[in-house]
Amino acid sequence: MSLPLEGLTHFAIGFLEVHMSKTHLAGIRLLISEGPEAPEMTRAFFAVGSTRTKSALLDFFKTRLSADDPEYAIKMFISTLLSMRMEILVGLRINPTHEEINEHAKRTADICIEHFSK
Repeated sequence: MSLPLEGLTHFAIGFLEVHMSKTHLAGIRLLISEGPEAPEMTRAFFAVGSTRTKSALLDFFKTRLSADDPEYAIKMFISTLLSMRMEILVGLRINPTHEEINEHAKRTADICIEHFSK
C-alpha cells in the first residue's frame, strides 16, 4: 500500500468509525428531525471539527496527491465515505461491522487516489 493510500485509508477508517457510531447517528437523526425548527443547533453541530478536518484534508489532497481541484476531491471523498449512512439512518440496514468499515474505507481511498492524484 502506498503512503498516500495508507494515510487516506487510515483517516477514512477513523472518520467512518465516528460517523457510523450509534451516538453520532442518533445526533444526525435529531438534526434531521429538529433542524428545520432549530437551525442554530444544526449550524453548531456541523461547525465542530469540520474546519480542522477540512483543513487537514485540503493540505493532504494538495500536497500528497497534487489534486487539481482539492475542494471537489474532498467533497467526493467524504460523500463516498458517507454513502452508506442514509440506509442506516432510515433503518434499512444495521450499522456496519468493523470489517465493512475497513473495506469501504479502503475502496473509497483507492478510488480517490486513482482519480485525483497526478
